[in-house]
Amino acid sequence: MTLPWSIRSQMIVTVLALAAALAALEFVELRRGMGQAREQARGDALAVTSALAQGVGGFLADLDHVLTELASNPEVRPLDPTLCSEPMVRVLPYLRYAVNILAVDLNGEVRCSGDGEISAMASTPALRYDDRDWFQAVQARDALFASGPLRGRYSGRWVSVVARPILGADGEFLGAVAITVDLDRFQGFLAGAGTPQNTLLTLADGGVHILARSAPGSVGIGDTLPHDNPEVDIFQPGGGSLVTEDADGVERVFAWHQIPGSTWVIFAGTPTDAVLGPAFAALRRDVFWALLITGLLLALVTWTYGTVTRSLSRLVQGTRAAALGDPSRVPMEGPREVVEVGRQFKQTLEARAEAERDARAAELRWHSVTENAAFGVAVVDGDGDIVESNPALVTLLEEPSGDLGGAPFVEIFWDEDRGRVILDGLLEGDRLLAAEERFRTREGNLRTVRLTGRRAEAPEGGFRLEVFAEDITAQEDLKVQLLQSQKMEAVGRLAGGVAHDFNNLLTVIQGHAEIMLAAAETPIPRRRNAKEIVQAAERASNLTNQLLAFSRHGGIESPTDVDLNQLVRGMERMCRRLIGEHIRMHLELQPIPPVTIDPTRFEQVVLNLVVNARDAMPEGGVLTLSTTFREHGSTAIATRADEEPANTGWVILSVQDTGSGIAPEVRERIFDPFFTTKAPGQGSGLGLSTVYGIVSSAGGEIGIDSAPGQGTVFRVGLPPARSGTATEPAAGAQPTLPSSPDSGTILVVEDEQQVREIIVSVLGEVGFNTIEARDGKEGLELVRSRGDELDLVVTDVIMPRLQGPEMVAEFRDQFPTLPVVFTSGYAEGRIEMEALEEVGDAFLAKPFRPTVLLEVVREALRSRQELETRS
Repeated sequence: MTLPWSIRSQMIVTVLALAAALAALEFVELRRGMGQAREQARGDALAVTSALAQGVGGFLADLDHVLTELASNPEVRPLDPTLCSEPMVRVLPYLRYAVNILAVDLNGEVRCSGDGEISAMASTPALRYDDRDWFQAVQARDALFASGPLRGRYSGRWVSVVARPILGADGEFLGAVAITVDLDRFQGFLAGAGTPQNTLLTLADGGVHILARSAPGSVGIGDTLPHDNPEVDIFQPGGGSLVTEDADGVERVFAWHQIPGSTWVIFAGTPTDAVLGPAFAALRRDVFWALLITGLLLALVTWTYGTVTRSLSRLVQGTRAAALGDPSRVPMEGPREVVEVGRQFKQTLEARAEAERDARAAELRWHSVTENAAFGVAVVDGDGDIVESNPALVTLLEEPSGDLGGAPFVEIFWDEDRGRVILDGLLEGDRLLAAEERFRTREGNLRTVRLTGRRAEAPEGGFRLEVFAEDITAQEDLKVQLLQSQKMEAVGRLAGGVAHDFNNLLTVIQGHAEIMLAAAETPIPRRRNAKEIVQAAERASNLTNQLLAFSRHGGIESPTDVDLNQLVRGMERMCRRLIGEHIRMHLELQPIPPVTIDPTRFEQVVLNLVVNARDAMPEGGVLTLSTTFREHGSTAIATRADEEPANTGWVILSVQDTGSGIAPEVRERIFDPFFTTKAPGQGSGLGLSTVYGIVSSAGGEIGIDSAPGQGTVFRVGLPPARSGTATEPAAGAQPTLPSSPDSGTILVVEDEQQVREIIVSVLGEVGFNTIEARDGKEGLELVRSRGDELDLVVTDVIMPRLQGPEMVAEFRDQFPTLPVVFTSGYAEGRIEMEALEEVGDAFLAKPFRPTVLLEVVREALRSRQELETRS
């Protein structure tokens, strides 16, 4: 018969099993900690190498910029020793870590140097570098080359040569300019890079020859890193990492990144002892606590054993006392009754434990679903308060505390009255199925959700409301953007058609007015009237171009050198009417050089910024438009203060308001298309994105400086025009038709009668014989029947029955040299300019002036005569 274990033995075995389990868990935790430590070290090293790669890449980019400038410098390119050293001497003191700057000819002979002593030696034939690898490499490519570690031929120091070729006009190799970098000093740069403790930095070339090391020790410049892993590609994108033994024999966790624009590689390594040290320290700490806890458990087992045995002794004694007739000492009668009570008690405990397990399992299932659900879940009590919420709902409502417990359900709705209606319906037992509603987050933002809810019984009795919220804000935003895009497309099509018809009318108006101005018999008062008509037609033409730009049909841009002060003054009156009397406007215009930009597009920039400033000051305020010029070395905008401009300065237009200001999270997206903070229907979100596109296409930059409650400043920076002088507007010039007679027969093909008549009138006025056609089909018949007597065809592009390009293509085989001038009231974005260039000789955009028409016609005829003369 096998005796059962004693209570003491069972307790000791339990404690030992628990200790074994703790030891196993500690071993697993140690393995996991060591893996995490290695991965953390790899990640930290990758981050360090990525940052340093950008830094060293920036240093090489600066050297490349200097070399590019020197290679194109007219004092350096001839490689004349009497001239080329001077600019190098000027530049050398400003280059960090540079030993010297050299210029060598195509034979490798030094012609000039930034070091005065070497410059004096440059006349000796012995001063050559044609045997250096860097000179041979720079001959083979038109790009920057950074060499590995070299011993300086004259200084004896460790250096690296950064070189770029000097090329002739036809790309032939004339020589090279090179900067020698002192690697000992550059090694100090790595030592002071501020890397984590125990991290060793190494800069090497493509052959893993060490260029610099943050802590040289036994390994330094010129040594080679080990090749224990030949399969590792150190030039893979994004860098890489591995654990290997370093050149000094220490095993390290390494990461590397390639330096942009070169074959250099930066390595960062941390000793594995330093990486795994915290994990072993944690192991020692945990072992100490495990031993302590085990000892306490053993003490507890000893104490519990004594307590249990004493209880059993009292039970035995009580049983014995009951057997002797003293039942008062035992709450049961005899051993059978004690066993029965124990059995009943056990059954009660088992039933209760099973019920608790079922309830706990149901609760776990509920929490598992809600905690991991992508949609928000809220449990609402009968008073309308949220008693439970899952993480998705907390995130949706941007609740900073992470808990919505106790919050009224109706307060999460954008419209609390609507929330109260939904709550009342759920309390009455109504089901809520896929209802689209709007929530207000704790940050005041709007979220569109699809709600589903029901009334359910609560486990503790009574009832509760279960509400599920799916965030569909992104889908709704996409719908709005799609509708806005469709609306803009419709507006664009309408604008293109209106602009076409309007351009035809302007051609007629402007043509007749200029004929009146050109006529000698026109009285002076009528001349003034005609001049006003011409100027009004030109302004109308500018409005048409603005309409085409808005409709995204493009428009023929005319960048010119203009004075921004003059343009701003010309728009002052319009801007004052636009902002209203409750806003004061000031102009602070300083003398500035001209810039190159389409004046109409610049006016669009100013109007958009002024409208934004007006909307930011609904209660009134001050709007200031100012201009200034910043010399080379200053930046165009505050947000780009860390960059140097690539030009000789910036012409800056500032639009400043005293409005409500812009929050940082809004400022980050202010130039995104379709992004707007205005209410639906009050803004398309395209204004500032259009401004950004116009400024960028002009080679400029735009920035913003704003804070809530402190107003906003938009700064537009544009590079100065190369000419240095602004183009004077020609709007006030009085047109004159040439007095010399012309000859020749011209076919005019135009479906608009008034436009056709003005073209025929202008051409006939100077002596041309004209033939008219109302559309492309009629024009084709006239060319085929009378083509031999025609000298030129002037045709519209878009016409009924047969369009202009198709008509020309039909007769081009029969009359290959007959010149063609196309006209159109549509912008370039609506017509295919490449197709016109293939079959035509010139393009004339409507509205056009008679003098411009005659210039284009005569140029086309002159080109044909020159072609016939050569043939």
